[in-house]
Amino acid sequence: MSRLSARILVVVEFLITLAILPPALYAVQNPHALHLISVKNQATKKPQAAEAVPVIAPPGSVVHEARRGDSLPSVARQYLKKTSYLTSSELSEAIRQANSNHTGTFFIPASS
Repeated sequence: MSRLSARILVVVEFLITLAILPPALYAVQNPHALHLISVKNQATKKPQAAEAVPVIAPPGSVVHEARRGDSLPSVARQYLKKTSYLTSSELSEAIRQANSNHTGTFFIPASS
C-alpha cells in the first residue's frame, strides 16, 4: 500500500465517521470564540428628577432652611425667643440632635 493510498484511506475513514456520528460528538467548542448575542434595542426615557416635596413641620415646631453662613449658635439665638424654658445651649443641643447629631458649627445651605 502506497503512502498516497494510506492517506486516502484515512480521509475516507474520517469522512465516514463524520457521516455516521451526530454533530455534537465531533464538534469542537472553542471557549475563546466570539459568541453573538441577540439584543433588542429599546429606547428608554431618562428618569425625570423628582419634584421637591414640601416639608411640613408638626404642630408646635419650626422648619428652618439653612442659608450660607448659618451656624448652630446663631440659629439657636434666632429661635430662643420662641421658647420660654430652654437656654441657648440647650436649644443648640436640641437642634444638633434633631439634625442627626450634626457635628460641625456651620450648616450646609439648602440647595435652591
